[in-house]
Amino acid sequence: MKIGKKYSKILSASNFGTVIPVYLIFAALSVASCEEEPYDPAAAKQQMTGTWKYVEQSVSIGTPNSCQMQISGGSGEGELKIGNFACLNVTINAKMLDDNRLSIPKQTAGGNTFEGTGTVSKYKSMKLDFTLHTGRDAIYIIADCTKQ
Repeated sequence: MKIGKKYSKILSASNFGTVIPVYLIFAALSVASCEEEPYDPAAAKQQMTGTWKYVEQSVSIGTPNSCQMQISGGSGEGELKIGNFACLNVTINAKMLDDNRLSIPKQTAGGNTFEGTGTVSKYKSMKLDFTLHTGRDAIYIIADCTKQ
């Protein structure tokens, strides 16, 4: 295949060192332009607020539950209150760590102790992974939640 004089000069070994840095600059600019927006705790709290369908997928003891949970904003940055958590008619506190992760710090509500994490997907669905300590049993639960 014959390359025109113009292009063969650009692609020659002597210019190879010039072509590569130009390519790297374009590649860096492309990656930089695809960066996501920085995490905004106030926006995350607003996006999470509402009614969520809760369906347990895995329960180490007992029968899986399903119900509606209510999520509202808590008092601090990224903090949430989750009502009817685990279908137990209790309200727990949670905190958004970023756009994709939720923390359920160890806390007691309704005589049970809860602790775990959650993975949020585009503020439309989340997977909760937590332990419920009843005082007698430690029940490991995985639940899928969908915003209604």
